[in-house]
Amino acid sequence: MRIALVAPLVTPIVQPFTGGSQAVVADLALGMVERGHQVTLFAREGSHVPGIHIEPIAVPEHVSPSSFAEPGKEQALDPGFMAQANIFLELFLQLRQRAHEFDVIHAHPLTGPVLPVAPW
Repeated sequence: MRIALVAPLVTPIVQPFTGGSQAVVADLALGMVERGHQVTLFAREGSHVPGIHIEPIAVPEHVSPSSFAEPGKEQALDPGFMAQANIFLELFLQLRQRAHEFDVIHAHPLTGPVLPVAPW
């Protein structure tokens, strides 16, 4: 299978992992390749997973760290959160144009509001 794996964009996917979601995405990518699948990992610039093809996503510095990690801050009003949601939306629209390249698009956005507008 040709799999597009979309990582959370909070931090690059690189060891040592910042959090659990980064480790999960790296493990998924490696496990899929070990099983014979062709994986393209769409991840924040600076990501590196040995043996995995990565398409880097530019994320402006003001987007990180997103305040969904800051207690008491309203996500809907946070510019970093909204900027990250917009980056995901742009990526999803690009993936729609490239849908013929992939059998599966497996996305891990931490910005839930973008999912209802994903074009698939």
